[in-house]
Amino acid sequence: MNIGLILAAGIGRRIGDTGIPKQFIELRGKPLLIHTLERFENSDDIDRIAIVCLEQYITHLQKLVGNYGISKVVSIVPGGMNRQESLMKGLEAVEDFLKSDDDIIVIHDGVRPLVGLQVIRDNIDAASKYDATMTALPAAETVILCSNGEVSVDGFCRRTDTYKLTSPQSFRYGSLKRAYDLMVKDTCADKSDLLDAAMVYARYIGPIHVVNDHANNIKVTTPEDFYCLKAILDVEEQRSIIGI
Repeated sequence: MNIGLILAAGIGRRIGDTGIPKQFIELRGKPLLIHTLERFENSDDIDRIAIVCLEQYITHLQKLVGNYGISKVVSIVPGGMNRQESLMKGLEAVEDFLKSDDDIIVIHDGVRPLVGLQVIRDNIDAASKYDATMTALPAAETVILCSNGEVSVDGFCRRTDTYKLTSPQSFRYGSLKRAYDLMVKDTCADKSDLLDAAMVYARYIGPIHVVNDHANNIKVTTPEDFYCLKAILDVEEQRSIIGI
């Protein structure tokens, strides 16, 4: 079984004063989160969907899921104080309908609505083969490592070795659960730099396979991201109309 775990418990302060969390901002008549959920709903490779949401918006989201016919959603749970707490709550939620520890968990940002169906499939295939995978976009420009406003000769990274991390991140459930169990038991290490599931897995289990992403899979974080997303959708619509 392949389960989509959608993270939608953030507030989205960087996008400005919209009055509502950014995942519920409407684009083309529907919330960003619904655009994302429709990608997973339309994926032949996803069997069920669980969502981690702001607690005060759960009832609202339940109505949206029903209104837009997102039939694969089986669980909506409240998020935690940060991304890691939300991830752990999501993993607890999916335990109720797992078939085995070999089931694949596909973790995705709720405000990344242009994820490709092929990217989802590639994630599942890679996680089935390697246990863990993350999606990343090969760097189009040179990346530098900067310290105190300066960069040394060793700070210039080879472009062929640098990627921008996106999502989904996908894992065999049993392997990811073991990584989080080890993290919880580790009471000595500083965990402030463990920002997502891939970082937890890499620290406590081992290397993670990388799946290449496409440039359109942007995360809506700022107003500029929102307008870029709108422009991409406008271009896609025009292409479908004129057939190029």
